[in-house]
Amino acid sequence: DQQSRIQAITTTDRNVVVVAGAGTGKTTLLVNRLLFLVLRDPHALSLRELIALTFTRKAAHEMKLRLREQLLAILAATTPGAHADQVPVVDCEPLATVFAHRGQKKPSNEAMYERAQRALEDLEQSQIGTLHSFAAHVLRLYPLEAGVAPGFQEDDGSLFADYFNHEWELWLDEELGSARIHDPEDPWRPILQRIKLQDLQCLAHALADESIPLSTCLASATTLHGPLREWFQELRDQAKRLRADSTRTYVLERMLDAAILCFEQALAGSLLQDRDAQGAGCEDLAMLQRQIPPKTQGWSNEAYEAARHILRVAQALPDALNNPLHALLPRLIGFAETCRARFLQSGWVTFNGLLIRARNVLRDCPHVRRELKSRYRAIVVDEFQDTDPVQYECLLYLAEMWGGHASHWRDVRLQPGKLFVVGDPKQSIYAFRGADMQAYDEIIHEKVLAGSSYGEPYHLQSNFRSHRHLLAPINAWFRRLFPSHPQRGVQPDYQPLIPVQDERPPCSQERLEIHVVSPDDAQNGNMEAATRAEAAHIASWLSTEVLGREKIWNNGTITPIKPKHVAILLPAFTDAVLYLDALRQHGIPYRAEGEKHFFERQEVLDCINILRAVANPDDQIALVGVLRSPVGGCTDADIAALALQRRLDYRRDSGSASETLPLIYGVLRDLHRSLGHMPLPDVLNAVFHALPLEELAAASMDREQALANVWKLRDIVAELATRPGFTLKGIIDKLNQWVGDPPDEPGAMLYEEGMEYEESEGALRVLSIHRAKGLEFPMVVVAGLHRELRSRKSAAWAQCEWTTGVVGMQVGPYRTIGGLYVSSKLKQREQAERLRLLYVAMTRAKRRLVLSTAIPYSIQGHRQTLWGLLRQAFSPDLCSLVDSSTPSPSSFSRELLIDGSPILIRRIKGSRDEVQIYPPITPAWNSDCRTEKPSRELWERRKQTWAQQTAHRRFLSPTGVATSQGSPGDISHSTSRSRVSSALLLGELAHRVLQAWDFSADPHALPDFATTVGRARVPTSMPWAEEVLAELREIMTVFSTSPAYQLLHHAHILGRELPFAVPWPSIPHDPRGSTESQEDVRLNGCVMEGVVDVLYRYGGEVWVADYKTDRVDAISLPQRIELYRGQLSIYTMAISRCLGMSLAGAHMIFLRTGQVITVR
Repeated sequence: DQQSRIQAITTTDRNVVVVAGAGTGKTTLLVNRLLFLVLRDPHALSLRELIALTFTRKAAHEMKLRLREQLLAILAATTPGAHADQVPVVDCEPLATVFAHRGQKKPSNEAMYERAQRALEDLEQSQIGTLHSFAAHVLRLYPLEAGVAPGFQEDDGSLFADYFNHEWELWLDEELGSARIHDPEDPWRPILQRIKLQDLQCLAHALADESIPLSTCLASATTLHGPLREWFQELRDQAKRLRADSTRTYVLERMLDAAILCFEQALAGSLLQDRDAQGAGCEDLAMLQRQIPPKTQGWSNEAYEAARHILRVAQALPDALNNPLHALLPRLIGFAETCRARFLQSGWVTFNGLLIRARNVLRDCPHVRRELKSRYRAIVVDEFQDTDPVQYECLLYLAEMWGGHASHWRDVRLQPGKLFVVGDPKQSIYAFRGADMQAYDEIIHEKVLAGSSYGEPYHLQSNFRSHRHLLAPINAWFRRLFPSHPQRGVQPDYQPLIPVQDERPPCSQERLEIHVVSPDDAQNGNMEAATRAEAAHIASWLSTEVLGREKIWNNGTITPIKPKHVAILLPAFTDAVLYLDALRQHGIPYRAEGEKHFFERQEVLDCINILRAVANPDDQIALVGVLRSPVGGCTDADIAALALQRRLDYRRDSGSASETLPLIYGVLRDLHRSLGHMPLPDVLNAVFHALPLEELAAASMDREQALANVWKLRDIVAELATRPGFTLKGIIDKLNQWVGDPPDEPGAMLYEEGMEYEESEGALRVLSIHRAKGLEFPMVVVAGLHRELRSRKSAAWAQCEWTTGVVGMQVGPYRTIGGLYVSSKLKQREQAERLRLLYVAMTRAKRRLVLSTAIPYSIQGHRQTLWGLLRQAFSPDLCSLVDSSTPSPSSFSRELLIDGSPILIRRIKGSRDEVQIYPPITPAWNSDCRTEKPSRELWERRKQTWAQQTAHRRFLSPTGVATSQGSPGDISHSTSRSRVSSALLLGELAHRVLQAWDFSADPHALPDFATTVGRARVPTSMPWAEEVLAELREIMTVFSTSPAYQLLHHAHILGRELPFAVPWPSIPHDPRGSTESQEDVRLNGCVMEGVVDVLYRYGGEVWVADYKTDRVDAISLPQRIELYRGQLSIYTMAISRCLGMSLAGAHMIFLRTGQVITVR
């Protein structure tokens, strides 16, 4: 296909679609295309006029690196004075050959030198990167049109998750507050009886994502509009065709009749939603409540699967129409919209928000699209099959014909020659990230290759990665598994890979192998035991037969196989721990690169346990984890002895010379005492300094990898410490959350690709198939083929189907009507994607490929597994060898020829010796140990212990000190709860107004400003909202004309709303002369935390002030001054200790009267 490559590189009058199979050198093709565009003569382009988009940042960096290497080579070859025939080489194609195609003139050396020099200068400013980075670039160019802050920051989702949780709690307080308890129309009570609150939170989080069009959510959930009506009509007609093909009246056929009736009634709007209701057709519809029977004679597999799909939709349709979520959905949508807007106003934009807002700007702003189309003359896109539909829209608008401005992507006409896309639909495996085969086919065939767009397709099949003995069986099997003709929107056809002729004959072991581990009878049907048997076999086989013994071609020489030559690929990384345990037991160094593996690493867990134990001495679980770790060095027997003696507390010292405690107790005790006085970013550094965490990680089996992971955790903690509002407790809570629900956080990278020493052994790599996409390895073991692939959807989700605009939702067992449609589409795509996932896995190997599976008898032909899928392509003689039901010796090897290439089949009988079976835990209960004391006495002791523990207050606020000495007069015990809530809200609003107000501005504008702030913060649904806003305006009107305002107007403001937290060994001496009380004694050793309203310099002195919204008069004012005097003394002392300032005193500012009271 050399001619196709050159034509694709040089075609500039038509849009180009290159379908590049695995290992066909698409990166080289993309680099050559860019070189051609910047070097051609005439019409050479600047790199600043090009957009080159990749799927990952790593791919973008690789493209830049290779482009730089080629440009430097061209500079060296075209330097003035160089030999005229010294032609630079662009990988496979000499430039002379490329430029000679179609009669194009090769530029002179001087022109090439000048253009290459300019391209090198523009390289770092060019738009070679991901579409997310380009979208961010567009938003920074046009922030006003995009509705974002000019200096916005990008959020990968972690900050939004924290922000959402905070907003959700505030919203729930309002929604489930006392004002709604007696509301008969409140939808919460019936919904919470059927749906978990946590699932509703997950749904709200999904709705808050900017990829969900909230304007269409209600229609997609409650009505059969447009696409949904067409879909149900299609299901009804398909059911009628299936019923016509089967004239019998068995259960399956009668259920199909009921499904047809169900669809017809739903389309007519008369479907009975109450299953207990009586009426015509109810008995027929009752058939849908039966379980779908198994396939009977006369039904083909395809027809039966279609019937099952129809029946499942019909069974779920009544519940979808009567979904309890419908009553709450408008409120959830309103909350999601508000949460989005506020997060955007805070200066952050999520990754999905980048794409959505860039798409909206390109679609809705004619001048933006016109300027960008003029600025960027050519667009090159890599991995087009993994691009999501919103990115497709952006590309279509950028590649639109000059002068056009279509308001919808379907109406866009493309500029000929502007778009160059490379991809392979057979490698589309990122549906969970938004990749959509239906959208891909629609864009490619109806837009890029359509007649009006002047598109040209090219197919690359020459494989430079694998040799012929690997490609022959791969081609033979996938030719049978992929459809013979493309299924639009579902599955492409198969284009075989053609091996490039290699002069190096493969070594005897360089072939495809199939390893089948058959568990013994004791493990039959036990999936985990089967996986352990398979993992044990792989590790044992690599250790005893392969590593250092068998040889392989690598970098042009035959070399013994080393760990770094081998990669183990897993369909899902959830089972990786079983394989890692086996590798560890056999001493094989490895590097795990799972998406969610980092927070499962033992060295990471040990560090987190240390932080937990140091921060909270009462966290005995964390302390036990520390003691069991290499840092603690205690055995389980030692820990059990400490627990029996009630010495699991590092704060206690040895009571006697004979009493010995773990050495780490003293270190933990010192750290606990010192961390309270330490800046947050220095916490982990102090732990590293006090404990040999780095040395122990480096001495562990994982050596450098463990050390790199510990360092990475330190960086993560340091980053969390820079986030606003995070305390040590908040950081530990976040780490605990990630341990329980790991984010996509891979292990620390030890080195970049190709940077390890050739003579080093390196480490075997364990990674998921998705993560291996785009990579290649000398030897690949695809393991876990017997594991069933499960959907990545959570219990609650929302997703928009791009081609129709239908929004599907599910929460718990309840799906909306759109949810039925979207989940049906997703299931179809997931089933088709399994085959493509297998194809990606089997095309990563350069020299040797091993397919490994464990087959309990019960799942040997399961279609939901990659093994069951692959087995459909096997010949009968191959099936007879791999089937576990076939009688055979315990282990054997056979060799077969497939299209002239040998493959090796190994059957291994799993044994208990190979698999570590954990014995069942026996109860430790001993009847002789039962206490004879009455349970009442035990409970009394428990209550006393609880009272003693809760009597010691660990955190204290200045406000708490004031209110403990007396309650404000206008909030008495008899005051209604609504009045208390409105008073608290009023105080909060007054503080927020004065925090944002500029005291140098016109004071008469303060009331209007207060009203604006209040309306932005007070939910309109609150029953007393208008009352609070009116009172706020009245307070600010009085305050703006008072002496207190003039004081702040002439002062130099040093800070507002200043938070502080200081160690507070005891309550400071009461200035009124009272002696230390029992309450004071209980406060010893606590932390004083609070917020200073305002700090300013006035008359050459520094003052603190506290705003009060109390109602005071001449009689109550002295009481209030005495009540708050201690509070202001604490503020003065805290600021002095934190900032080292000498304060003149404090001011009490009563906003309702405008009075200023000085407290010294």
